[in-house]
Amino acid sequence: MKRICKTLLLAAVIMALLAATAFAADFTHCADALKDLGLFSGSDKGYELDRAPTRLEAGVMLVRLLGQEENAKALADNYTAPFTDVKPWAYGYVQYLYDNGLSKGQGGGLFGSDSPCTAQQYATFLLRALGYTDSGATPDFTYANALTFATHKGVADELNCDQSNFL
Repeated sequence: MKRICKTLLLAAVIMALLAATAFAADFTHCADALKDLGLFSGSDKGYELDRAPTRLEAGVMLVRLLGQEENAKALADNYTAPFTDVKPWAYGYVQYLYDNGLSKGQGGGLFGSDSPCTAQQYATFLLRALGYTDSGATPDFTYANALTFATHKGVADELNCDQSNFL
């Protein structure tokens, strides 16, 4: 009887795992399309779609989205942004973000290169790129309400932007 119960339990676990795999979202086709457009390249480990991008990776994606990769690369040799945690290969991208007011860093002289980028941070990058401001006497949005503002403007939506698990 124990053997039958163990076999049934094992079968149930295997079925549950197969069902979960069958319903798991696969966005590889989206990554392929973005790669074809020159907006996304992944890493030496592939696309890594199961993890949040780092702030540095998100910044590179934004520069590419804006069609400014060549301009950013041209800035690499004259890196003057105040961030000390940027890898040399990314100097031009971060300089572009800084020069154009798209990123102010995380404070303390850090860009936050290896920190996971949150939905709120990426929404802030996008809103600034679209010309909205979160500073000055009459800001359009604040960092604290960046996602709400982005959703209101149609830049983000709950269906495609999981705030608690930004991948």
